[in-house]
Amino acid sequence: MVEAVAKHSASSSASDIEALFSEAIEALDDGFAIYDSEFRVLYANAQARTDFKDWYDVIEAGGTFKDAMHASLISLTKYSENDDLDELADAAVNMLLAGDPLKTAMPDGRTLLITHRRVSGDRWVGTSIDMTEELVRQQELKDMKKEAEAASRAKSQFLANMSHEIRTPLNAVLGFASLIKDTELDERQSDYVETIAESGESLLSILNDVLDVSKIEAGALDLDETEVNIERLIRSVMALMSVRAQSKDLEIASYVDPNIPVSLIGDQGRIRQILVNLIGNAIKFTEEGGISLEVRLEDRLPGDKVAILFSVSDTGMGISPEQQAQLFERFTQADVSTTREFGGTGLGLSICHDLVELMEGTLEVQSEVGEGSTFKARIVLEADDGDERYLDSDDAQTLRGRRLLVVDDNQVNLRVIGLMLAAYGCRVETIDDPLGARDVILAAQEKGKPFETIIIDHMMPGMDGVQLAAQLQDDAEVKPVKLILSSSGIATASQAEEWGFDAIAPKPISQRRLINTLNRFFENLPTKAKAKAPKKVQKKAPAPKRPSGDGAGCRILLADDNPTNLKFIQSALEKHPVTVDTVGDGREAVSAARSLPYDLVLMDVQMVHMDGIEATKRIRKLGGEIANVPIIAITASAMAGDRERCIDAGMNDYLAKPVAIDQLLDKIRYWTEEAVREA
Repeated sequence: MVEAVAKHSASSSASDIEALFSEAIEALDDGFAIYDSEFRVLYANAQARTDFKDWYDVIEAGGTFKDAMHASLISLTKYSENDDLDELADAAVNMLLAGDPLKTAMPDGRTLLITHRRVSGDRWVGTSIDMTEELVRQQELKDMKKEAEAASRAKSQFLANMSHEIRTPLNAVLGFASLIKDTELDERQSDYVETIAESGESLLSILNDVLDVSKIEAGALDLDETEVNIERLIRSVMALMSVRAQSKDLEIASYVDPNIPVSLIGDQGRIRQILVNLIGNAIKFTEEGGISLEVRLEDRLPGDKVAILFSVSDTGMGISPEQQAQLFERFTQADVSTTREFGGTGLGLSICHDLVELMEGTLEVQSEVGEGSTFKARIVLEADDGDERYLDSDDAQTLRGRRLLVVDDNQVNLRVIGLMLAAYGCRVETIDDPLGARDVILAAQEKGKPFETIIIDHMMPGMDGVQLAAQLQDDAEVKPVKLILSSSGIATASQAEEWGFDAIAPKPISQRRLINTLNRFFENLPTKAKAKAPKKVQKKAPAPKRPSGDGAGCRILLADDNPTNLKFIQSALEKHPVTVDTVGDGREAVSAARSLPYDLVLMDVQMVHMDGIEATKRIRKLGGEIANVPIIAITASAMAGDRERCIDAGMNDYLAKPVAIDQLLDKIRYWTEEAVREA
């Protein structure tokens, strides 16, 4: 009795589940069907019967699956009896039997995705899913992508045009301002010209920032791969930034870890841009004290790569945690009042952050209000072949254990000079009060550990460096010691010698020069340190070197359709021993090149009638010596790919407007000297 009840209960339960299953399948928005091994319909829900009425009519009448597909192609798609429907039907059947989905266009405009799967035994399960909305969304996304790409192209073209249109007149403003500065001016006129030049440079900086941001947003900013000599790079950056620092009576110093490999591969121009921006900000927001730049080898990585850490520290106003949170966002500064007081677009740090990330690195800030700030940029560079370092073993052997005293009232200088000397094994003591220097010197003598060299700052409160040197030399208790004067450019080597110093170290102090000076003291080495041959790096165009020649006597062809630009460059070169012929477009440039043997061509890129790219290609096809004449692009185009486009056309080098006279002369010297070497 109990067993019978259980069987009845199980049977009822199974029946309920089957009914529920059937009801659920019927309620589906998608088509669902079950077929036997001959593809006869065993079951089809309402949606399947509606979607494929002709299909099921054929199968139920005894037709094959191919017959049903043939009927379906006629009724459901754009095909007619004139098409090879048998071949199409075979292809569709094979796709379904292989388990591949099949998209079918319906007469009512819908698109169905049909799939068939083999299940237990020889039975098949088929589904049809309405893909219409999904396909519409996909098409909308494609359309949006096309619109976005079109907008991006339009934006890039607009920025390129804007760059060209702004750089062209800016080239004349800055160029003629530099020419006027070389004439006889009274104090007021000189001040006016300096203001014009500074304003023009500020405008150029803003323009470059905007263009960099546009390149980064478009993913079009590519990094160059050239040789990077960190020591030379830092020396160049410090020479540039020291002028700004000294204008605010700020000290500026740098330290380069001598364990850094001499030859690295990376984008030297972008590294320089990062450092100039970080140091420039430090100077801008610091009113007293100083700025230091420390460069260290942080880590050696797999694949012959190294992580280099650049730390820029200042004694400025500091940054609150709230302000730090938005520091690297575009168009923002630490405070709205900052823009009013100091100017700027708020793009600099954002660009630095993006550039550092492109170099597989990070940019961080550590700061407290009133305590100054430190920005740390960590980047990854490739180490060239070999393991040559700045730390020369002979230098280290000569200087190891030498006792030195540094006298300077600025803590930045004391710390950085201490780092320089300690890296070579020197034992260094520092003091920030010149009035206490004598006591420190005598105390060292009493302990039997006298100082062998004393580095003395020039300008200090209470007693300057010259007075301190005189005091020490006149003091019978102080043993003779080598003296080095560190000075911010107001003293010369001959003056330092007259004041009793053995050498001078101009600020910002060059690490290499200071080490060479100490080596001469302790080992009587020659004045010039042996130069280490740089590793060669394969580049698309050779990196310009500063030649010994001056381009004297060379004949130059200048092509530009802007009369102001022609006038500026011609005027700038007037006082140099070169001959300059000018033409107004590319066609005239080709004609002139065919007529006269020029030593160099300065070619604008965007010109009427024939642009510089086409003119270069035609000159290269002229044959003879003129076909190999060095051609330098001078262009207001400074967008991504512009340089490559010029080089690919056959040009040898590239200068972006506005053109700095020194850069132009360097290019002329290099390429005319190169031509002489190859002749």
